[in-house]
Amino acid sequence: MTELHLDYLLQTVGERYRRHNTWRQLAFYWLAVSVVAFVVWGISTVAGYSTAYTMPLYLLAALSVGFLTYLVSRSRQHDAQWLARRIEAQHPDLNSLLLTAVEQREGLPGRMGYLQQTVIQQALNHARLHDWRDVVPDTKIHRAQYAHVASLLMMLGVTIWLWSINPRTAQAVISDEVATTNSSLADFEIQVDPGNVEVERGTGLVITARFGARMPVDVNLLTTRATTETESDDAPTDAAQTLPMQKSLDDPLFGARIGIVESDLTYTVEYDGQRTEEFQVTVFEYPRLLQADARIEFPSYTNQEPEIAEDVRQVTAVEGSTVTLSFALNKSVAQAVLVSDDGQNVPLSMTVDDSHEYVATLPMRESRNYTLQLTDAEGRKNKRPPLISLKVLPNRRPDIQLTFPGRDQRVSPLEEMLITGTINDDFGVVAHGVAYTIGDAQPQILTLSNQVQETQQISQQIRFEELGAQPDQLMSYYLWADDFDPDGQIRRTESDMYFAEVRHFEEIFRQGQSPPGGGGGPPGGAGGQGEKIGDLIKLQKDIVTATWKLRRNAAEIIAAKLFDEQLQVITQSQAQLLEKLSEVIAKLTDSESQQAAAIAQTHMTSAVERLNTVSAESAEPSLLTAYASERAAYQALLKLRAREHEVTKGQQGGGGGGGGGGRSQQQLQQLELADNENRYQNQSTAQSQTTDAQRETNQLVNRLRELAQRQNDLNERIQELQSALQAAKDEAERRELERRLKRLREDQREILRDADELRDRMQQSPQPQQAEAQQAQEQVNQTRENMHRSSEALEQGQLSQALNAGTRAQRQLQQLRDDFRKKSAGAFADDMQNMRDAARELAEEQQQVADELKALQEDKTKSLRDVRQKDQLAEKLKQQQQQLDDVLRQVRDVSQAAEDSEPLLSKQLYDTLRKTQQKQPGRALDATRLLLERGSAERATQAERIARDSIDELKTSVEQAAESVLGNETEALKRAKQELAELTEQLNNEIAQADPQQGQSPPGEGEQQQQQSGQSPPGQQKGNPPGKQPGQGKQPAQGQQSGQGQQPGGAQPGENSKSPSGQSPAGGGRGQNQRRSLRDRTPQQSAAQPTPGSPQQSSQSSTGGGPGGPITGSDFLQWSDRLRDVEEMVEDPALREQVATVRDRARSMRAEFRRHSKEPNWSLVESMVAQPLLELQDQLREEIAKRESPDALVPIDRDPVPPQYREIVRRYYERLGSGQ
Repeated sequence: MTELHLDYLLQTVGERYRRHNTWRQLAFYWLAVSVVAFVVWGISTVAGYSTAYTMPLYLLAALSVGFLTYLVSRSRQHDAQWLARRIEAQHPDLNSLLLTAVEQREGLPGRMGYLQQTVIQQALNHARLHDWRDVVPDTKIHRAQYAHVASLLMMLGVTIWLWSINPRTAQAVISDEVATTNSSLADFEIQVDPGNVEVERGTGLVITARFGARMPVDVNLLTTRATTETESDDAPTDAAQTLPMQKSLDDPLFGARIGIVESDLTYTVEYDGQRTEEFQVTVFEYPRLLQADARIEFPSYTNQEPEIAEDVRQVTAVEGSTVTLSFALNKSVAQAVLVSDDGQNVPLSMTVDDSHEYVATLPMRESRNYTLQLTDAEGRKNKRPPLISLKVLPNRRPDIQLTFPGRDQRVSPLEEMLITGTINDDFGVVAHGVAYTIGDAQPQILTLSNQVQETQQISQQIRFEELGAQPDQLMSYYLWADDFDPDGQIRRTESDMYFAEVRHFEEIFRQGQSPPGGGGGPPGGAGGQGEKIGDLIKLQKDIVTATWKLRRNAAEIIAAKLFDEQLQVITQSQAQLLEKLSEVIAKLTDSESQQAAAIAQTHMTSAVERLNTVSAESAEPSLLTAYASERAAYQALLKLRAREHEVTKGQQGGGGGGGGGGRSQQQLQQLELADNENRYQNQSTAQSQTTDAQRETNQLVNRLRELAQRQNDLNERIQELQSALQAAKDEAERRELERRLKRLREDQREILRDADELRDRMQQSPQPQQAEAQQAQEQVNQTRENMHRSSEALEQGQLSQALNAGTRAQRQLQQLRDDFRKKSAGAFADDMQNMRDAARELAEEQQQVADELKALQEDKTKSLRDVRQKDQLAEKLKQQQQQLDDVLRQVRDVSQAAEDSEPLLSKQLYDTLRKTQQKQPGRALDATRLLLERGSAERATQAERIARDSIDELKTSVEQAAESVLGNETEALKRAKQELAELTEQLNNEIAQADPQQGQSPPGEGEQQQQQSGQSPPGQQKGNPPGKQPGQGKQPAQGQQSGQGQQPGGAQPGENSKSPSGQSPAGGGRGQNQRRSLRDRTPQQSAAQPTPGSPQQSSQSSTGGGPGGPITGSDFLQWSDRLRDVEEMVEDPALREQVATVRDRARSMRAEFRRHSKEPNWSLVESMVAQPLLELQDQLREEIAKRESPDALVPIDRDPVPPQYREIVRRYYERLGSGQ
């Protein structure tokens, strides 16, 4: 049974194969019949047989053969093993099980054994789990059936259609087709795109030709440029041009591209001896701005001549000026309009002389941005409307500064008071003077000068005796200055109001009992009542001052919509003070004081009433009347002051008590108070004020550096392009260079725009009237003029003139940058001087604290004096902590301010701040104070030692940073050269100690090296006898230099220029050099160094480092940091990269030495580290020479010798020097 079941399953699969094959074969058969039907029809037509008989016979025969094919296909049987293999292929998991079963069944036709039955049974089990019919899926059979039906229908349709065609009609169709073919052989079908077209000038044009069935072999594009008016029609030109058209893969499409279309042209396509019609290419341009010029007419009060600025996008002028903008366009336009940010349109008018130039005149009232909108006659608009920016500089009021006395005074009736001040104005002060009012008299206005000057000095002496001043009178005074407002009218500006209170001749000051803790004593005179009166006087003075400022600045405050708010504050303050005065009046006993208080109360009441009636429309006169009442109240309150005062002096020397509340400081200082004051004063340090002006200077330095670098790069590209144009051979190369020249013109104009922005920024600086700022602006104007000349020369193709003007502009930018950097460096030098002094004083005071703490610890006796000493020490430690915070704050401020202009200083200060904060000396000081207060002097000493070490290190770091203020690039290069010389000397000493053979230089090389570094030959060095090598005497690390006592690496800036070889006089700079060597050496370096080859050196080298040198010694980190400082000093990216490369190589060699504890390859150290350092010194020397002596003959842009040729070049110069 199992065998029969297996046979049934195999037959089922075989049946599916037969069905699929049958339908597929019939489908192919009917397709073949359809093709043969055309052949039969054609033969019958040509032979003249009628298709009415041939086609039915052909159809009957085809159907008979198809039926026979069906029977044959259905009767075909498939072999069982063939079927088994197909099933095995579809079901790989059978693992030849079915094939084995089939073979067993065929090999043993009789009764099968157990194994055979088992194999067949497993195959059947697989068949039950898997459908073997999917070997031939239903979809496959259905697709074959559909194909058969479609092929049969197509065959029937073709046969019936051919049967229905008349033979004569068919012959006519064939004749027509033959005629058409012969015609196509004679002509081509071609379509040319884009045909007649308009293109924008300066753009490219792609022309394509599409052919029909027949394609030519060779296709060319012929273009003819139209001659201009300046060219003759018969003049030989390159107007005609032939371009080959390339075929696009298999498409019948040929194309060619015209790179740049500058003028009208015609073109035609030529192919196989034929040409198409001529097509016209018309060139058009969008309206475009070529150049914008500005004529600025300043107000008459500025006394400035009209100024013409060419090729501008930003115009800056003082308020009230008139600017006439002239726009040169590439073509005439139908409409030209300036559109402002708020949508206002300013139409431009065409000039009479030039139809391409349009002008507009605008008043400079406020800063605005305009967009130039252009529209030509065809309605085309400019693609990128340029932005025209008008920056209006406000006509500032005069800046009035009262330099002396600078504050309110108390004077006697016989005193003479000197008033001095300074007035600065941007366009000059017309008149200036002093105005004062004493008592109830009318204000006196004194005019001191009527000369128009930008800076005026005021000096006026007030003689109170001549004015008849009486005690308790009040004199108020202010400075005033007249200048011109934007409309040209006289405008008065007043300073702040100052007061001088006339005191009595006799005032009594008595010493009171000091309260515990050293604070101020209780108020004297009228006791608590006197203190209240003093507060009333102070508050009333503040109200008077506030009212004066509100009246003076009323216009600005009203514009800012703050007038009502500030007026309300003053009114409320005056009303509250009136209530306090009523409380004081209730406690007064003497009639004189009551009368004075009543007068003050009356004036205060009047002031409140007048303040309530003030409005923004009548602000100035209303506030002036209110001010008069407030001032009268202030003067009346002065009569309430007491003439006797009881004062005390606290521990810190401050005065206390008295009805004046500290207003008689001169008298307090003249008293000899018996209290024991604390002689330890808190030293005030100069805080580093990073002002807005300093930050603005840093920004200007950065912008100047960027502009100088960009101009330098542009000059180099102009020089390269000039050489390329001279060497250009064909027209295509020249056109490419012309495109590069166009990009250079755009870059030069962009730099010119940035220079305009820089000039505007300088004009808008806080103090543009200073002489230095005006000189800088003139230099920027000259620089811009050179940039403009370079741009014009580029437009005209005069590259030599453009290069000369660009080079001058670059040098002027560098000079400006150096000037600003020197200015910034001067401010940083002052800050660093103050910071260094503060750090030294901090260290000195900390040492005094340590000495006192040590004495306190050694004193074994206990007394009340010890308690006082501990309290004083605790107070000193608290003050030290405050002073330390001040110094660290200065370090942080200067580091942030110097980040752009002095990167080396910023880096060193940042490292100092970071290291100090990590060691936390402030916490150590606080711990010392707490331990001291708790009586643990020994532990307090330990904590103090930690704080003292950190403060000493802070002082040393600040001193080192103070020496790194470079000033300008030349000084930075000199400093970098000095550092490199010293670093190279340390490395060479290490190489000589480790490998004497390697350390000996070839003949001539050592002398050349020493001459380059500015030092004498070894045998002539100071401190060594003739013939003695440096290695045989004391090493530089032991406190002596191998040169003449100069600074490491050469002389100081300024001294080097006086000596041809770079040497300083004998003994010059010894003190500085010794301080530098002591500063740079660590405690480990102070120990005696081992001699070469000694056991100590060998042991140190084998353990991975000691005091041997930069690579193998313990000072590699310091050596690497100094090399990193050199990297910060130079600004040239190429030099910085070389220094960084040398430092990376040295770090890799150091890492290999520490990893393997093996001496490095000293020849590799010399070639990879030492020799590049010498080459860097040579490059720095050349850069310094080019900057210090621009007229000297020095190599310019000398390329270094390639490494593979250095040895050959060296031997060549050796032979050349020896006469061989």
